[in-house]
Amino acid sequence: MKLNINSKYKLWIIITVSVLLVGFTLLAIFGFNQTPDYKTSKEVVVTMDNQYEATTEELEDLANKYFESVNVKTINYATKRLDGPVGKYTLIFKIDSDAVVDAEKMAEYINAKLQEADYQLVNVEVAFNDEVKPFHNSEIGWICLAVGLTVLAVFIYLFFMEKIASALSVIASSILASLLFIAIIAGTRIPAAPFVYAVSALVFGLTSFLSTGLVARFGEQIKANEGMESKKDKLSYLEIAEKGAKDSFFRYAFVLGSLLVASVVMLILGSVYIKFLGLQLIVAGVSAVFASLVGIPLLWPVLKNFKK
Repeated sequence: MKLNINSKYKLWIIITVSVLLVGFTLLAIFGFNQTPDYKTSKEVVVTMDNQYEATTEELEDLANKYFESVNVKTINYATKRLDGPVGKYTLIFKIDSDAVVDAEKMAEYINAKLQEADYQLVNVEVAFNDEVKPFHNSEIGWICLAVGLTVLAVFIYLFFMEKIASALSVIASSILASLLFIAIIAGTRIPAAPFVYAVSALVFGLTSFLSTGLVARFGEQIKANEGMESKKDKLSYLEIAEKGAKDSFFRYAFVLGSLLVASVVMLILGSVYIKFLGLQLIVAGVSAVFASLVGIPLLWPVLKNFKK
């Protein structure tokens, strides 16, 4: 198999720069496409203690009808269903923070409708939670700290075990993969919350893992070069990079294929949020494989020759 990665370096650079420019331009203008319930909102908690056979679906339908009657738009797919003991149901709706809902009237409305349907022993309670915070305000700091520590650990390992050129190329490709992931998510308008920061950290770690294995192959070839007597048989840094990428191609294809299979399963079987995660994992796999398989063979020979 002839990849010829280095001979097409202009194409890879054009693709990379284009994706980053478009993605970060849209990010600067519109921000991430946050899912609605991760914007400023409040929760409406509806609890039903039912001794007969009323279902959570019936309760949810009545709650939605009440919201419609008072012109309050709920985020239906964000509704959480919590099953307690027998006959105990809890539904959590998210509504806009400015929406006005009277808890007592809502409970009276649902109880009256349930009693009309011959569910006589029903107790419905409605409560509010006004302290729902957007995900990105509470979690990103810890994720950035984890990514920073990962960068430091990878750099220290590669600096001592694989030398400075490998360390810098792996760190650079990992950062590039994370930037590509963010740019694609912003550019394609794939819903970002609540997973985008965690998956961007996953992209960094996955790229570091793939790239570390690739530069290890480069190191093996350098040692093989040292054992060759004829200079004609020795490979240049550029040829070593090309050969290493070729030898690792099927490994990269397997990793990307595994992520794609997992993503497809999430898209088919998952809830709405899990579908968002499945889409993000597809972007994560493509970003990690591209940045490692293309970025490392382009950057590593430059750094080695610069050092030399």
